[in-house]
Amino acid sequence: MKKFFSTIVLMGAITLPPESEQYRRQTLTSGYLKSTELSSQYAARSFAPIWLRSEPATVFGFIGDDYQRLRVKLLTVRPDAQQPGRYLVTGKSKVRDNIVGFEGTFQVLHVREYKQHPRAIDDEPTIAVKAGVVLAAYELREPVGQPGAGIFRGVLHASWYQDKAGKLYYNDLECVDSHRSQSRAASR
Repeated sequence: MKKFFSTIVLMGAITLPPESEQYRRQTLTSGYLKSTELSSQYAARSFAPIWLRSEPATVFGFIGDDYQRLRVKLLTVRPDAQQPGRYLVTGKSKVRDNIVGFEGTFQVLHVREYKQHPRAIDDEPTIAVKAGVVLAAYELREPVGQPGAGIFRGVLHASWYQDKAGKLYYNDLECVDSHRSQSRAASR
């Protein structure tokens, strides 16, 4: 059963579902990102506040052949002290009236900056000195035995910006397309 989310891996060999791998490649070659990979420069930084900041209305998707609405709510995201770039997450998913908790991981795959300097919706200057995206592989496991439970795997894309003090923020400055700030491609 395939799912696609739109809006919000372990070190070593990562196997992504085919549609997630395609999404990852398309994002990296889209033309609005610089080609320089910055994962190592951002390894000590936490993207947790960016993932937790996403608007509830923007973390949703569809599941199944009849495209039932899927909602995802992240409750906790915390860096894994044992593995840099890995985050431990908890949350809930909802399809129709069925709400199920999940636990899982995010593993940062790529950090890239936008080619253009970030601007506000009204084209006014912002506090941002740079902006970009973080792509992470995710696996979210719902408890066995729950109705409709399963495992979600895919790629998470979140937009961020940085102020001159170096603090990272969820990128709600720009009015880009509706899928650029938070999106996911997944399979169950």
